[in-house]
Amino acid sequence: MRPSVFVAANLLGAAVYVPYAVGIGFGLGYGIGEYAERFRHVFGRVETIVLIGTTIGVVLVVGRRVVRAIRTARPE
Repeated sequence: MRPSVFVAANLLGAAVYVPYAVGIGFGLGYGIGEYAERFRHVFGRVETIVLIGTTIGVVLVVGRRVVRAIRTARPE
């Protein structure tokens, strides 16, 4: 794709998408109001739980691999 065509398509896409996305953001913020704040607290808690669970899972997987590598590298 020629750079001029890419730039033109990118600008057109941004000109259409950005006002749409911003409009939805303001609509959700002002239209839902108090409910949006409740959802934010709930999803914030869920995000924290998922982050902690993912961290624990990664630590367990990496730990298991380290233990296996140590066991297989050890001459018997």
